[in-house]
Amino acid sequence: MTSLDDVTLSVGSGELVAVIGGRGSGKTTLLRLAAGIEHPDAGFVSIDGERLDRMSNEHRGGLYRGGIGCVLKTVAAIGHTRVVDLVALPLRLHTGAGRSSLFEAKRILNSVGAEHLADANPASISDGEGRLVALAQALIMRPGILLLDQPASDLSLEEEKSLLRVLSSIARDADVAVIMTARASIEAVTADRVAHINCGRLAVGSKPPPPKGASVLPLKKRNNNPEPDHA
Repeated sequence: MTSLDDVTLSVGSGELVAVIGGRGSGKTTLLRLAAGIEHPDAGFVSIDGERLDRMSNEHRGGLYRGGIGCVLKTVAAIGHTRVVDLVALPLRLHTGAGRSSLFEAKRILNSVGAEHLADANPASISDGEGRLVALAQALIMRPGILLLDQPASDLSLEEEKSLLRVLSSIARDADVAVIMTARASIEAVTADRVAHINCGRLAVGSKPPPPKGASVLPLKKRNNNPEPDHA
C-alpha cells in the first residue's frame, strides 16, 4: 500500500499551509515524514537545503531546538501541578535553565492568549485550552518549522477560530513555517495556501480568501541561542 505518491511540498518561513484530506488520505504520514519520524522509500525531506536522511542522529535531534516543533493534541500532566511548569519543561531539560525557563514559558503563554492558565492544574483545563498549552510547549523551543495534525478537531467553533488565528499569527510574526492538517476546508480559512490530499496524491492550491475580523497576537521573533542560567 502506498501512503504517499510522488508528493512535492515546499513551505517557506512565515507561511501557513493547510493540508486537507479525509481519513487514510496520507496527511498524517506527510507530517511524520516532515518531522523525520518516518523515512520515505524514495525521495527526501530537506530543511534549509539539508536533507534529513543525511543528517547524523545528533544533528537531527538538535533540530527540535530552533528547527522542528511538533504540536500534540494533549500534553502529559504527570508530575506537574502548574501549566507554566509543563510548558517550561522542554527548555529546562535542554538548557538547564530554571527561572528563565519559567519566564519564557509565561511569555509564550501570553503570546498564544493563555496567560490566565499559567498557574492552573493541567488536568483541570478544557480541550481548547489544552491545545493552546500544547502549542506553547512546542513554541518554547522557538522552532523554525511547526507541524500540527488536525489541531482544531473536537473543538467548539469559538475555540477553533481562536486557535487558527493564533497559528496565523505565529507564522507571520514569529517567521515560522507552519504545516497543519485538517479534515474540512473550513479549518483552513486562515492559511496562506491549501493543499488537498487524496489517496496519497497532493494538489497544492492558492491562497484562500482571508477571514473577516481576524486579530493578530504578537509573538517575538525566535532567537536560537538564548543564554541559559543555572537556577
